[in-house]
Amino acid sequence: MKKYWILLILFLFTLLTLPEKGSNQMRKFAVSAIAPCWDFLHQKTEAASEEGDLLALENQVLRGEVQRLKKLTASHDDLLREFQQLLFFENQSEDPFFERRGRYLTQILSKQLQALPARVVFREPVNWSSTLWLSVGEKDNQALGKIIVEKDSPVVVGKAIVGVVEEVGQTRSRVRLITDERLSPSVRALRGGEQNRILAKQLKELAEVLSRRSDLGGSQEMTKILIAYLETLPLDQKDLYLAKGEIRGANRPLWHISGQKLKGIGFHYNCFDEEKEAHILREHGSEQPFIQVGDLLITTGMDGIFPPDLHVGTVTKIFPMQEGGTSYALEAIPLASDLNTLTEVFVLPKVP
Repeated sequence: MKKYWILLILFLFTLLTLPEKGSNQMRKFAVSAIAPCWDFLHQKTEAASEEGDLLALENQVLRGEVQRLKKLTASHDDLLREFQQLLFFENQSEDPFFERRGRYLTQILSKQLQALPARVVFREPVNWSSTLWLSVGEKDNQALGKIIVEKDSPVVVGKAIVGVVEEVGQTRSRVRLITDERLSPSVRALRGGEQNRILAKQLKELAEVLSRRSDLGGSQEMTKILIAYLETLPLDQKDLYLAKGEIRGANRPLWHISGQKLKGIGFHYNCFDEEKEAHILREHGSEQPFIQVGDLLITTGMDGIFPPDLHVGTVTKIFPMQEGGTSYALEAIPLASDLNTLTEVFVLPKVP
């Protein structure tokens, strides 16, 4: 027994002292070996020895496929809504603001139409909030006849960022998640119609769930209230593009993976850009604060990885500016709120 412990210690020491390239190769090998088991366990299937167990297994697989089709259908509905929004922007194209929105949305739609769906096949427990592995790789590029999955390809759910492809193998790809501190997209605060459209989608989904829960007291009344409130949301309100900064994941211990947060740094509004003239940074400025809790954070395109106007997160806390400081720090939550239980995503072509 003592001999086995010594061998185990030597093996772990070897792993810890390997260069990054060597450890990555070992990870690739491990993922390729473990991925089939991960898929099997993730679908909660067990070896069936009797006919009843086989039927239960088939039903479980079918339920998984139905859920996957529902997600693909939801993505299709999102695309239709974005096309309608694009038509609105084109009708307002004489305004430089709407011309930019239409141009950026066209870029996103072009990438979404080429997006490659992928399944999460493995997650390392010690890197749960940092990386995951997808079921696509070089073979998929060869089958498509074009490169979609490559280093720095954005990974999304709808318009919400999940992360970016970091490494590509023949049949698997590793993704660096938005909740990892080593990924820091350039973002800016947005307030207005886009916020309301996201809220409307979330309220509609909640109303649909409640409408099917007749066993809950007051569910039907609450559904009516939500539908009535939906009709009051100003979905076509003009958006305000405000403070810019960087967002990255917050370090969290292995045993605390549920409440994932993002931390933002360098948020200010004293630089001129195409969205707004420069403003002097101050604690109490105009009637419209340049950043506040509840603001939507979207990509600026300035990091060279993510195209402009993708969704990143929602501001949950703003820290007071330190004495002599020139920018604010903040906390946010990812807009792709199911990162802990994510099963399907879309890989977009890399930004040229």
